[in-house]
Amino acid sequence: MADFKSLMRSSREAYVNAERANASRSGAEKIPDGEYIAELTKSACGVSKKGRPQIAREHIVREGEFKGFVLSDYVGLDTERSFEFLHKWFTALGVDGPENPEDLPEFLDELLAVRPICRIQTKQSGDFTNVYPIELVSEGNPAEEEEEEEEKKPAQKASVKKSKVVEPEPEPEPEEEDESEVDEVDFDDMTRAELKAYVKDNELDIKITPKMDDDALRDAIRALVDEEEESSDAEEETDDELSGLLTFADAHEIEIEDRSDVQTVKDEISGWEFQEEELTEEEIELLERNELSECIARPAPKAKKGKK
Repeated sequence: MADFKSLMRSSREAYVNAERANASRSGAEKIPDGEYIAELTKSACGVSKKGRPQIAREHIVREGEFKGFVLSDYVGLDTERSFEFLHKWFTALGVDGPENPEDLPEFLDELLAVRPICRIQTKQSGDFTNVYPIELVSEGNPAEEEEEEEEKKPAQKASVKKSKVVEPEPEPEPEEEDESEVDEVDFDDMTRAELKAYVKDNELDIKITPKMDDDALRDAIRALVDEEEESSDAEEETDDELSGLLTFADAHEIEIEDRSDVQTVKDEISGWEFQEEELTEEEIELLERNELSECIARPAPKAKKGKK
């Protein structure tokens, strides 16, 4: 059975962090103005003693000299200016806020669940320290991330042998890029930050919430991209059909005032009649495809001779 000292030895870091957290909460220790990496550990809606609606936040510094320092501040929710600050916070985290302010408690619960780690700017204001989030660094427990990074690192070799000098091989000539491959985007290889940047750069109408995981975000992006490609293909088909109809109209000396709309061109052509024997197979196919078969004057079928 483990003794008391060995148990406490494993809790040494937690003990030191708790001491710093207590000193920072009590105001016994101050943190200099500057930029820090901090984790959001509290985000709760409430009402102050003076009746002001507000959000109570807490960030814990996760790196550097002030690791473990607790930063507490409040975000007011009573003026347009304060709501502007709120939206700047959400933008820094890469999420879209709720449509209605009354939904903030549930939204903040979702936000806190992912434990966002941000780059923040601190600024002293009297006895208070204001926190200004700059950008999202990562999500989740930083300790777990550090362990994962350590596991990924290859084991260091005990000694390093000198390698022979090898003449550099001539660089191969660059291959011509296949346009279809260049346009292909592999969303599976993109990080959350890259996915958010893709949404922003391509102006995709996707509302990103803290509850939306990376796979859900990828699916939403793919759905919109596929929809836009289908729409683009449909527009190309419409343009091709318009071009064909205009060529037909010009060939038959039909004046078209508005040459930009397929339906307008079809309406103009529908008022004309064309002898089938004077049309090419492509023209007949074009008219039939655009529901203009009635414009084709087909020869009447010959009557069958009756039996005597």
